[in-house]
Amino acid sequence: DVTRRLHAVGLPIVSGTNSATYLPKQFSNWFSLAAPDEHQAQALGPVARQLRAREKDPYALVLARDTKHSQDRYTSEQAAYGGKMLRREHFRLLPGQSYRVANGKPELRLHADRICRTENVPSVIYFAGRVEDIGPLMTQLGTEPGCANREISILTGDDLSKARFSGAGCRDGVAPRITLYHAALAELREAASTTAFYEDAAKYFPWLAGKEATYDADDFASGQTALAHDATRALYWAASLGDVRQSRAATWVNLRGVKLDGMATGTIDFTHAPLYGERRGHSIVIKQV
Repeated sequence: DVTRRLHAVGLPIVSGTNSATYLPKQFSNWFSLAAPDEHQAQALGPVARQLRAREKDPYALVLARDTKHSQDRYTSEQAAYGGKMLRREHFRLLPGQSYRVANGKPELRLHADRICRTENVPSVIYFAGRVEDIGPLMTQLGTEPGCANREISILTGDDLSKARFSGAGCRDGVAPRITLYHAALAELREAASTTAFYEDAAKYFPWLAGKEATYDADDFASGQTALAHDATRALYWAASLGDVRQSRAATWVNLRGVKLDGMATGTIDFTHAPLYGERRGHSIVIKQV
Protein backbone atom coordinates (compact mmCIF):
# COMPACT_ATOMS: atom_id res chain seq x y z
CA ASP A 1 0.00 0.00 0.00
CA VAL A 2 2.83 2.41 0.82
CA THR A 3 4.57 1.63 -2.47
CA ARG A 4 1.32 2.23 -4.36
CA ARG A 5 0.83 5.63 -2.70
CA LEU A 6 4.40 6.76 -3.42
CA HIS A 7 4.07 5.56 -7.01
CA ALA A 8 0.91 7.62 -7.43
CA VAL A 9 2.72 10.85 -6.51
CA GLY A 10 5.81 10.08 -8.58
CA LEU A 11 8.26 9.20 -5.81
CA PRO A 12 10.88 6.50 -6.41
CA ILE A 13 11.81 4.04 -3.66
CA VAL A 14 15.22 2.55 -2.90
CA SER A 15 14.76 -0.11 -0.25
CA GLY A 16 17.49 -1.50 1.97
CA THR A 17 15.19 -4.00 3.68
CA ASN A 18 13.85 -7.40 2.71
CA SER A 19 11.21 -7.30 0.02
CA ALA A 20 9.16 -9.37 -2.43
CA THR A 21 9.73 -10.47 -6.02
CA TYR A 22 6.36 -9.07 -7.12
CA LEU A 23 7.12 -5.45 -6.14
CA PRO A 24 9.40 -4.59 -9.12
CA LYS A 25 6.95 -6.42 -11.40
CA GLN A 26 4.08 -4.22 -10.27
CA PHE A 27 5.81 -0.88 -9.61
CA SER A 28 8.29 0.88 -11.88
CA ASN A 29 9.41 3.10 -8.98
CA TRP A 30 10.70 0.15 -6.91
CA PHE A 31 14.46 -0.41 -6.52
CA SER A 32 15.89 -2.60 -3.78
CA LEU A 33 19.21 -3.94 -2.55
CA ALA A 34 18.06 -6.87 -0.40
CA ALA A 35 17.30 -10.37 -1.66
CA PRO A 36 13.55 -11.06 -1.53
CA ASP A 37 12.01 -13.98 0.35
CA GLU A 38 11.64 -16.13 -2.76
CA HIS A 39 15.33 -15.78 -3.64
CA GLN A 40 16.31 -16.64 -0.07
CA ALA A 41 14.35 -19.89 -0.20
CA GLN A 42 15.87 -20.70 -3.60
CA ALA A 43 19.38 -20.09 -2.23
CA LEU A 44 18.69 -22.57 0.58
CA GLY A 45 17.76 -25.19 -2.02
CA PRO A 46 21.31 -26.55 -2.57
CA VAL A 47 21.69 -26.93 1.22
CA ALA A 48 18.40 -28.87 1.36
CA ARG A 49 19.56 -31.04 -1.55
CA GLN A 50 22.71 -32.05 0.31
CA LEU A 51 20.72 -32.76 3.48
CA ARG A 52 18.28 -34.89 1.51
CA ALA A 53 21.11 -37.01 0.13
CA ARG A 54 21.99 -38.16 3.67
CA GLU A 55 18.76 -40.15 4.07
CA LYS A 56 16.86 -42.56 1.85
CA ASP A 57 13.37 -41.09 2.32
CA PRO A 58 13.59 -37.93 4.45
CA TYR A 59 10.67 -36.00 5.87
CA ALA A 60 10.47 -32.23 6.12
CA LEU A 61 8.11 -29.76 7.76
CA VAL A 62 7.30 -26.04 7.55
CA LEU A 63 6.84 -24.48 10.99
CA ALA A 64 5.43 -20.97 10.70
CA ARG A 65 4.42 -18.17 12.99
CA ASP A 66 0.65 -17.60 12.86
CA THR A 67 0.04 -14.35 10.92
CA LYS A 68 -3.78 -14.31 10.86
CA HIS A 69 -3.97 -11.20 13.04
CA SER A 70 -0.89 -9.38 11.73
CA GLN A 71 0.48 -7.86 8.53
CA ASP A 72 3.67 -9.93 8.69
CA ARG A 73 4.23 -10.58 4.98
CA TYR A 74 7.79 -11.78 5.64
CA THR A 75 6.65 -14.79 7.68
CA SER A 76 3.83 -15.88 5.35
CA GLU A 77 6.09 -15.58 2.29
CA GLN A 78 8.91 -17.52 3.94
CA ALA A 79 6.45 -20.31 4.73
CA ALA A 80 5.07 -20.43 1.18
CA TYR A 81 8.42 -20.28 -0.62
CA GLY A 82 10.13 -22.57 1.90
CA GLY A 83 7.51 -25.27 1.40
CA LYS A 84 7.73 -24.89 -2.37
CA MET A 85 11.51 -25.31 -2.22
CA LEU A 86 11.29 -28.46 -0.05
CA ARG A 87 8.80 -30.03 -2.48
CA ARG A 88 11.09 -29.15 -5.38
CA GLU A 89 13.96 -30.91 -3.57
CA HIS A 90 11.77 -34.06 -3.24
CA PHE A 91 11.33 -34.19 0.54
CA ARG A 92 8.27 -35.95 1.91
CA LEU A 93 6.46 -32.91 3.28
CA LEU A 94 4.53 -33.35 6.52
CA PRO A 95 1.49 -31.11 7.17
CA GLY A 96 2.65 -27.60 8.05
CA GLN A 97 2.18 -26.23 11.55
CA SER A 98 1.50 -22.66 12.74
CA TYR A 99 2.33 -21.49 16.25
CA ARG A 100 0.77 -18.58 18.08
CA VAL A 101 2.57 -15.81 19.95
CA ALA A 102 0.79 -14.79 23.16
CA ASN A 103 2.02 -11.92 25.33
CA GLY A 104 5.24 -11.85 23.35
CA LYS A 105 5.99 -15.54 23.90
CA PRO A 106 5.78 -18.21 21.18
CA GLU A 107 3.61 -21.20 22.09
CA LEU A 108 5.86 -24.00 20.85
CA ARG A 109 5.60 -26.79 23.41
CA LEU A 110 2.57 -28.48 21.82
CA HIS A 111 4.11 -28.18 18.34
CA ALA A 112 7.40 -29.69 19.51
CA ASP A 113 5.43 -32.56 20.98
CA ARG A 114 3.63 -33.12 17.65
CA ILE A 115 6.86 -32.90 15.66
CA CYS A 116 9.00 -35.11 17.87
CA ARG A 117 6.60 -37.82 19.03
CA THR A 118 5.35 -38.79 15.60
CA GLU A 119 6.54 -41.86 13.73
CA ASN A 120 7.99 -39.70 10.94
CA VAL A 121 10.21 -37.13 12.64
CA PRO A 122 11.39 -34.57 10.07
CA SER A 123 15.11 -34.30 9.43
CA VAL A 124 14.62 -30.79 8.03
CA ILE A 125 12.40 -28.01 9.39
CA TYR A 126 11.83 -24.82 7.42
CA PHE A 127 11.28 -22.22 10.14
CA ALA A 128 9.16 -19.29 8.99
CA GLY A 129 9.34 -17.25 12.17
CA ARG A 130 11.14 -14.43 13.89
CA VAL A 131 14.49 -14.24 15.63
CA GLU A 132 12.92 -13.91 19.08
CA ASP A 133 11.23 -17.31 18.62
CA ILE A 134 14.35 -19.34 17.83
CA GLY A 135 15.60 -19.67 21.44
CA PRO A 136 12.34 -21.20 22.72
CA LEU A 137 12.20 -23.51 19.68
CA MET A 138 15.73 -24.77 20.32
CA THR A 139 14.88 -25.38 23.98
CA GLN A 140 11.86 -27.49 23.04
CA LEU A 141 13.62 -29.51 20.32
CA GLY A 142 16.66 -30.03 22.54
CA THR A 143 14.62 -31.62 25.35
CA GLU A 144 11.68 -33.31 23.63
CA PRO A 145 12.03 -37.12 23.33
CA GLY A 146 12.25 -38.08 19.66
CA CYS A 147 14.18 -34.94 18.71
CA ALA A 148 16.76 -34.50 21.49
CA ASN A 149 18.98 -37.33 20.21
CA ARG A 150 18.33 -36.82 16.51
CA GLU A 151 20.22 -34.82 13.89
CA ILE A 152 17.86 -32.09 12.67
CA SER A 153 18.56 -29.20 10.32
CA ILE A 154 16.61 -25.95 10.48
CA LEU A 155 16.48 -23.73 7.38
CA THR A 156 15.27 -20.16 7.74
CA GLY A 157 15.37 -16.62 6.36
CA ASP A 158 17.30 -13.43 7.02
CA ASP A 159 15.54 -12.42 10.26
CA LEU A 160 17.92 -14.84 12.01
CA SER A 161 20.89 -12.67 11.00
CA LYS A 162 19.87 -10.50 13.97
CA ALA A 163 20.60 -13.38 16.37
CA ARG A 164 23.65 -13.47 18.60
CA PHE A 165 24.89 -17.03 18.88
CA SER A 166 28.31 -16.33 20.42
CA GLY A 167 30.51 -13.67 21.99
CA ALA A 168 29.49 -10.80 24.23
CA GLY A 169 25.76 -10.40 24.62
CA CYS A 170 25.05 -13.94 23.39
CA ARG A 171 21.32 -14.50 23.83
CA ASP A 172 20.48 -17.27 21.37
CA GLY A 173 21.57 -20.88 21.47
CA VAL A 174 21.45 -23.89 19.18
CA ALA A 175 20.42 -27.26 20.60
CA PRO A 176 23.25 -29.86 20.69
CA ARG A 177 22.26 -31.96 17.65
CA ILE A 178 20.67 -29.23 15.57
CA THR A 179 22.31 -27.29 12.73
CA LEU A 180 20.80 -23.98 11.68
CA TYR A 181 21.18 -22.58 8.15
CA HIS A 182 19.92 -19.04 7.65
CA ALA A 183 20.01 -16.48 4.87
CA ALA A 184 21.64 -13.08 5.35
CA LEU A 185 21.05 -10.08 3.12
CA ALA A 186 24.57 -8.82 2.49
CA GLU A 187 28.09 -10.15 2.08
CA LEU A 188 29.91 -7.68 4.31
CA ARG A 189 33.31 -9.36 4.66
CA GLU A 190 34.42 -9.06 1.02
CA ALA A 191 33.25 -5.45 0.75
CA ALA A 192 34.87 -4.37 4.03
CA SER A 193 38.37 -3.93 2.57
CA THR A 194 37.23 -1.64 -0.26
CA THR A 195 34.81 0.69 1.53
CA ALA A 196 35.22 3.76 3.75
CA PHE A 197 31.87 3.01 5.39
CA TYR A 198 33.29 1.70 8.68
CA GLU A 199 35.78 4.54 9.06
CA ASP A 200 32.98 7.03 8.48
CA ALA A 201 30.70 5.15 10.87
CA ALA A 202 33.26 5.35 13.67
CA LYS A 203 33.47 9.08 13.04
CA TYR A 204 29.78 9.95 12.78
CA PHE A 205 27.72 7.40 14.73
CA PRO A 206 27.60 8.59 18.37
CA TRP A 207 26.61 5.19 19.76
CA LEU A 208 29.93 3.75 18.55
CA ALA A 209 31.96 5.90 20.95
CA GLY A 210 34.85 3.76 22.20
CA LYS A 211 33.74 0.73 20.14
CA GLU A 212 35.38 -0.78 17.08
CA ALA A 213 33.52 -0.34 13.79
CA THR A 214 34.00 -3.55 11.79
CA TYR A 215 31.75 -5.59 9.52
CA ASP A 216 31.33 -8.33 12.15
CA ALA A 217 30.73 -6.03 15.14
CA ASP A 218 27.31 -6.43 16.73
CA ASP A 219 26.14 -3.06 15.38
CA PHE A 220 26.76 -4.13 11.77
CA ALA A 221 26.65 -7.94 11.61
CA SER A 222 23.01 -8.20 10.44
CA GLY A 223 23.77 -6.02 7.40
CA GLN A 224 20.80 -3.72 8.00
CA THR A 225 22.87 -0.59 8.69
CA ALA A 226 25.12 -1.19 5.67
CA LEU A 227 22.10 -1.75 3.41
CA ALA A 228 20.35 1.38 4.70
CA HIS A 229 23.53 3.39 4.04
CA ASP A 230 23.91 2.05 0.49
CA ALA A 231 20.23 2.60 -0.34
CA THR A 232 20.55 6.21 0.84
CA ARG A 233 23.73 6.77 -1.20
CA ALA A 234 22.08 5.35 -4.35
CA LEU A 235 19.06 7.63 -3.92
CA TYR A 236 21.29 10.64 -3.19
CA TRP A 237 23.36 9.99 -6.32
CA ALA A 238 20.20 9.96 -8.46
CA ALA A 239 18.70 13.00 -6.71
CA SER A 240 21.83 15.17 -7.05
CA LEU A 241 23.23 14.16 -10.44
CA GLY A 242 25.86 16.64 -11.63
CA ASP A 243 25.61 18.39 -8.24
CA VAL A 244 22.22 19.74 -9.31
CA ARG A 245 19.06 19.04 -7.34
CA GLN A 246 16.84 16.76 -9.43
CA SER A 247 13.05 16.64 -9.64
CA ARG A 248 11.06 13.58 -8.59
CA ALA A 249 10.72 12.44 -12.18
CA ALA A 250 14.39 13.04 -12.99
CA THR A 251 15.49 11.18 -9.84
CA TRP A 252 13.30 8.25 -10.89
CA VAL A 253 14.94 8.20 -14.32
CA ASN A 254 18.46 8.74 -12.93
CA LEU A 255 18.16 5.70 -10.67
CA ARG A 256 18.42 3.49 -13.77
CA GLY A 257 21.94 4.88 -14.27
CA VAL A 258 23.18 4.13 -10.74
CA LYS A 259 26.43 2.19 -10.57
CA LEU A 260 28.47 2.78 -7.43
CA ASP A 261 31.63 0.95 -6.33
CA GLY A 262 33.13 0.88 -2.85
CA MET A 263 29.81 0.71 -1.04
CA ALA A 264 29.33 -1.01 2.33
CA THR A 265 27.74 -4.04 0.63
CA GLY A 266 29.86 -4.00 -2.53
CA THR A 267 28.86 -2.64 -5.94
CA ILE A 268 25.38 -1.16 -6.37
CA ASP A 269 24.25 -1.41 -10.00
CA PHE A 270 20.75 -0.62 -11.27
CA THR A 271 21.76 -0.21 -14.93
CA HIS A 272 20.40 -3.62 -15.98
CA ALA A 273 17.24 -3.57 -13.85
CA PRO A 274 14.35 -4.63 -16.11
CA LEU A 275 11.22 -2.49 -16.23
CA TYR A 276 8.25 -4.33 -14.72
CA GLY A 277 10.28 -7.50 -14.30
CA GLU A 278 11.84 -9.66 -11.62
CA ARG A 279 15.30 -8.48 -10.62
CA ARG A 280 18.33 -10.67 -10.00
CA GLY A 281 21.82 -10.06 -8.69
CA HIS A 282 21.05 -9.28 -5.05
CA SER A 283 23.74 -10.06 -2.53
CA ILE A 284 22.88 -13.12 -0.43
CA VAL A 285 24.75 -15.22 2.12
CA ILE A 286 23.93 -18.57 3.71
CA LYS A 287 25.29 -19.01 7.23
CA GLN A 288 25.66 -22.27 9.13
CA VAL A 289 25.35 -22.30 12.92
